[in-house]
Amino acid sequence: MKWSLFFVLAVATSTFCSTTATALNNIDPKFIPGRYIVEFSDDDNPLDASCQKFVDMIKDEFGKQSISIVDTFDHSLMKGMTMQLNTLQNDNDDSVSSFSTLHHHDIMDRMMSKIKGQSIVTKMYPVRMLSSPNVSFKTIGYQLGTMNATAMWPHRMTQVDRVQQELKKTGKGIVVGIIDNEEAVAQFNLTKGYTYTSGIDYYHEAFSNEQGKKGCFGKGCKVALGYDLVGDDYNPHEPDSKPIPDPDPYDSCGKRSTGHGTHVAGIIAGNSTLIHGVAPGVTLGMWKVYGCYPKTSEDVVVKAMMDAYQKGVDIISVSIGSNNGWPESPMAVAAQRITEKGVPVVIAAGNEGLNGAYSVLAPAKDATVVGSFDNDNFYTQYFIDQNNTLYPYRPSQAGGIMPNGTIAAGDIHLGSDNDACDPNQVNKKVKGHIALAKEGGCSLDTKLVNLHEAGATGVIIYTHDDIEIYDGVKLAGNNPNITLVTTFNRVGVSLANDLAKGNNVTIRFGQAGVMPYPTGNTVSSFSGVGASYENDLKPDIAGIGGSVFSAVPTDMGNYGVSSGTSMACPYVAGSIALYLETHGNKKKEKSSPRFINEQLQVYGYKAPHYFDSNDVDTPLRQGGGLLQLYDAIQQTVHAFPSRLSFNDTANQIKSHTITLTNYDDASTASYTIINNVSVSLHPFDNSDPEYPFLEPAKYSNDSVSLRFSKKQFKLAPGKSVNITVSPVVSSTLQQYTMYSGYVQFKSDHPEKHKDLTVPYMGIIGSLQELNVFGKKTPLLSDANATRFYQENDVFECSIANRSTYPVFYWHLARPAAHIAMELYNNTTGEKLGLLKPTNDYDLPRSTSDLKYYSNAWNLTYIPITGSSDTDMSPVSPGKYHVVTKASKWLGKGTENHTSATILVKP
Repeated sequence: MKWSLFFVLAVATSTFCSTTATALNNIDPKFIPGRYIVEFSDDDNPLDASCQKFVDMIKDEFGKQSISIVDTFDHSLMKGMTMQLNTLQNDNDDSVSSFSTLHHHDIMDRMMSKIKGQSIVTKMYPVRMLSSPNVSFKTIGYQLGTMNATAMWPHRMTQVDRVQQELKKTGKGIVVGIIDNEEAVAQFNLTKGYTYTSGIDYYHEAFSNEQGKKGCFGKGCKVALGYDLVGDDYNPHEPDSKPIPDPDPYDSCGKRSTGHGTHVAGIIAGNSTLIHGVAPGVTLGMWKVYGCYPKTSEDVVVKAMMDAYQKGVDIISVSIGSNNGWPESPMAVAAQRITEKGVPVVIAAGNEGLNGAYSVLAPAKDATVVGSFDNDNFYTQYFIDQNNTLYPYRPSQAGGIMPNGTIAAGDIHLGSDNDACDPNQVNKKVKGHIALAKEGGCSLDTKLVNLHEAGATGVIIYTHDDIEIYDGVKLAGNNPNITLVTTFNRVGVSLANDLAKGNNVTIRFGQAGVMPYPTGNTVSSFSGVGASYENDLKPDIAGIGGSVFSAVPTDMGNYGVSSGTSMACPYVAGSIALYLETHGNKKKEKSSPRFINEQLQVYGYKAPHYFDSNDVDTPLRQGGGLLQLYDAIQQTVHAFPSRLSFNDTANQIKSHTITLTNYDDASTASYTIINNVSVSLHPFDNSDPEYPFLEPAKYSNDSVSLRFSKKQFKLAPGKSVNITVSPVVSSTLQQYTMYSGYVQFKSDHPEKHKDLTVPYMGIIGSLQELNVFGKKTPLLSDANATRFYQENDVFECSIANRSTYPVFYWHLARPAAHIAMELYNNTTGEKLGLLKPTNDYDLPRSTSDLKYYSNAWNLTYIPITGSSDTDMSPVSPGKYHVVTKASKWLGKGTENHTSATILVKP
């Protein structure tokens, strides 16, 4: 379970809603008002001349608008600038009622019309503001001191230990560039609350170089490259805030720091008595894109990626968080171009897995998108019973320190779905004892009140599953009169069984240390779930991201534990460094980003769906599985492509051809091909006629058969073979089932040639038939969102009073590649033009965290009879309506919605 605050738009037969615009505020994705990335064509013009020429053209179009150049970038892969139309700024840019924040795409449309036919500009992008939500997914945050840290090292899970010990590889000679961006994970600290930063504490003892030189920055140092692109005070949320670059990427946020950048760097290259990074011999570069505030902008990240590439790094690691599964953003463009030039770009899959299917970040087709596995061991507080059995738990803020004592069942039906919710069902024997109860059925505070009134001295709540106690009840429960701790389901069930047998269970608290992780070696609950919105199978591979022990800045205690795909991402980046050191020149075929990605995927470890399941987890969660680096480096048989998507029924790809090549000089490989099915994913609630996304998704054992052109074959040295794979889909499968599994090439001689597995997925049904808009939207309202108008209503506004202008709200039940709004005259029925002809592109679906989009109309439009550079025309007094059109998912045509009548007065 993931806790979040969100607005619920209650629309039934009533057209009224008391929710204000402020409540709607943080729902639709943010763009920085008036800010755009302008990419220039690759010509011989100096950058300054191109910038000035463009500004002059725009000034001719906008007249009184003030235009400034925020930043420029002059790189071999992208040349351009970030520009700001200053008059679009507004001091209250978070309010959905602020027209200056909502019609920026109108401005871009006019700019694009102005420059149409001009060779100077290749493309323009609105700049997204990247914000970190106040959600602590799996961050533990304890300072670990001198505990048995080696038990926390995960390298045995990934074969990194074998590469370091048997192949003697450290990553020496490889440069890893880190773009530190922690949008998807906000770290939580009980004393500081939510804080954010990037950058690195390079003075940390873990960043001494091989010669023993203490941590430093620059030539000869472990952290040799990098740049602070923004400065400590950069906050794009503030209209007047501009980046103040600094050549030093040091994390100087002090008490406001989370230590995220230092932690990431330690995962890759840290080396001390307590931590041993994946590739401790690499040289690091750190590009700081966050200040000391929880926001940055997309143009800053793009510039950092380009700068890292230009500085000659061998690998780029980017911990980017986003809920957008479209691969056409500026960051995606940058990642794709860099990868095509031979530099692997490794990107975190995002931490939105509990939002269900299509929650994975899909930044670029050829970037390596990394999911997360939980570590085998984790650092935790624990209590001990009379038999010296250790049980992990999570403390809360309720009631102070848990006393030692004897456990009693908190409900007469302990283990039900509503333990301790009814005072009459509370076990009277809890008086003077620690009460045990299962979560669910009512609020945590209700359980605490009932158990406190029954005389319990403390409460242990166990979760309904073993996904993760920190993702469950977390720190909820505010009753100051009784102490609360939470623990895993398996712990609670074990204690409940002892009580049922009549055993006396006495426990004592106050200990902490390393214990086996109940969810170890399985996919982390937070890890983003595929596929991309275009049904490309993502993520690609998984690294260790759940409960990772690494460095933190010295003033935070030197070492700590954190979780997220932003930990798994640098783990894979460090692994690729070891791969590159082994296989040498990156110009060789075996060292290309595509080849490396494929090799990691086909030799990955396939985890069960959960810790004691016999079912293989879906590649929509784990991609090719947890990387097995030694096998990926040493095995000589290669498969291409390394992932297969058969798409949905309407766009079905009937077959794929996999090419296997044996690069061994002497040994013949032989295989039998089998269909290793995984659990299938059910993305939607099929019982609801709108088919809303399930959050989280549900899973089943539904599967398809596969037909192979060959079932057995031998592969001689230097030879290749093509295998055609076709799905055989049963008509009994539930509509919209996302079936998946692995084409497994089972080796006849595994001591020499390991098995290879190629993940596949497909969808039953046609996604284009699904509704795009949901929850009875779009709806029309005023700037204060005090009333919502439907098609048969009349909305009144005044040209003279901007505060009366209409605002549209909609819930996207599906992702939308394009949304446009058409204006009609009510009296004549004539289509007058477009409010926003190229308004919004590549919009992610709504989630429980981001429920609604909003858009305002400034009472102007582009006439359909005008030329491409016609100025937007104001409407005259009269009656109008707007038809909102959203492109169907993966299909042709649009879904159309007609607004209420809009009565425009003078």
